[in-house]
Amino acid sequence: MDPFPFTDAIGRTWHVYDFHIVRGRKRALPINDERAERRAFVPVAGGTVLIYEFLPVSYHSTQQKLIQDQLRIAKPIDATAGERMDGARR
Repeated sequence: MDPFPFTDAIGRTWHVYDFHIVRGRKRALPINDERAERRAFVPVAGGTVLIYEFLPVSYHSTQQKLIQDQLRIAKPIDATAGERMDGARR
């Protein structure tokens, strides 16, 4: 899946991916797909990947303010292990 580019309030650029987990593996979905369980924020300049977990009442939209709010509460993960956010193997 192609990432959705996003620039946050302080000018950092992120690649945003929506995905869900199937049999323990990440499966990339089109951005805004209602089946997505999580949204990954991958910093273009390198650094820590952040994951937002959608709640049952969460919007899967790409509206600037909504994505900014999701980024603000996303949690860091170890981006050095396992699969890339786009579903490809490292």
